[in-house]
Amino acid sequence: MAAILREHDPRSILVTSEATPELWEYTSDLVTGFASRGIDVTLALLGAPPSPSQLRILEILPNVRIEVTRLPSVVSAESATDLSQATSTLLAAANEFAVDLVHLHSPMLAGTKRWTMPVVASNFSCSGTWWSTKSTGQMPADLMWRTRATAIGMSILDCVIAPTWAHACAVTDFYGAGLSLVSVPIGRRPSLKINPSAEKFVFSAGDIWHEGWNASTMDKIAGSLTVPMYCSGEPRSLSGSTVQLKNLRCLGQIDSQNKDVVLGQASVFISAATYDPVGIHVLDAARAGAALVLSDLPGYREFWEGAAVFVNPRNADDFVGAAESLLGNSQWRAEMALNALDRSREYGTERMLQGLLHVYAAVLAKRAIALTA
Repeated sequence: MAAILREHDPRSILVTSEATPELWEYTSDLVTGFASRGIDVTLALLGAPPSPSQLRILEILPNVRIEVTRLPSVVSAESATDLSQATSTLLAAANEFAVDLVHLHSPMLAGTKRWTMPVVASNFSCSGTWWSTKSTGQMPADLMWRTRATAIGMSILDCVIAPTWAHACAVTDFYGAGLSLVSVPIGRRPSLKINPSAEKFVFSAGDIWHEGWNASTMDKIAGSLTVPMYCSGEPRSLSGSTVQLKNLRCLGQIDSQNKDVVLGQASVFISAATYDPVGIHVLDAARAGAALVLSDLPGYREFWEGAAVFVNPRNADDFVGAAESLLGNSQWRAEMALNALDRSREYGTERMLQGLLHVYAAVLAKRAIALTA
C-alpha cells in the first residue's frame, strides 16, 4: 500500500541520474521508494544508456517514466556548453511533464537561471572540495570551469543536499556561506550475502583512477599484506589514462550483486582514500559483515566512529598493521565487523527516503509561501 502523501509532499518529481554502477543503485532505490509512495517519477538519464538489466526493475513500475537523453554526463562533459544543453533539455522535460520538483544529481546541471519549479541537487562530490584537499598546485582548467559551474548552480538552487555534514561543511568552507545546505545520508538495503566465518583476504572498491582513491598507497598495502588483497572498480579514466597496480588484484567493475558476494566473504575492507564524501563502498562493506580499516577522514568518522579502525591515509604501514592485527585476532575482527554491521543498519533506504521527502516538503512549502506573499 502506498504511503499517504503530506500536504507539501511532491506528487510528481523529475530525477536525473547516470548509469554508473554506484549512482544507479542510489537512483533505483530513490525511484522505487518514491513510486511505492504514489509519486509520479520522471527519470532523465545522461551519459551512456543503461543496460536492459539495469532498466528492468524500474520499467515495470506503473508511475515511472524513463527518458534516455544521450546527452554528455556530468563527468564526460568537456565544457560549460555541454552542461547548458543538458540543463535546457531537463528544464523542457520538467515543464512538459509539469513536475512539482526537480532533483538533480549534480549542482552543475542547474544552469545559470532560476527554474519555474523548485530544484534541489545532491552534491556527492565536486571539483572545489576535492581540490581543497590538495596542499599545492594550481587548479587545472578542466576543474576550474566545473568549480564555477558548481558555484553558480548552487547559488540558484532551492537546496543543496550533501551525504554527510562533513561534506556540507567542506562545501561551505570552499564556496562560502549563504547556501541552503542540508545533510541526508546515503542509505542501502540490508545485504543478503553476510558470511560470519569470512575468508582471509582483504577487499576494497571505488574509482581507482581518481587521485582521491589513493591507488599508490593501496598498492603498497597490498604488497605488504600476508593475504591477498582484491579491489573492484575502474582503473581507466574517461580520458584514457590507466592506474598501474603491481600488487593489488583488480577485478574491474562488477555489479552490486557480485560485489555483495565478494564483500560477504572478505575479512577486512580497507579504504585509504584522501577524498570520499559519500563513502558508499564502505557502507556496502559494513552491511556485508567486513571489518573496516579506514582513512582518518571527517566523513568516515561521522559514520563509523567506534565501528572502524582509523589510519593516516598516507601511511601504508599503519594500514597493514591494522589489517594484520584484525586478521590475526578472530575475536577482535568479529567484534569490529559486528559493530560495523550494526552501524550500517542505521543507514537504510527508508531513512534516506524520509530525509529527502522532508527536504522536498520544506522547499515546496517555502515556494508556496513566497508565491502568496
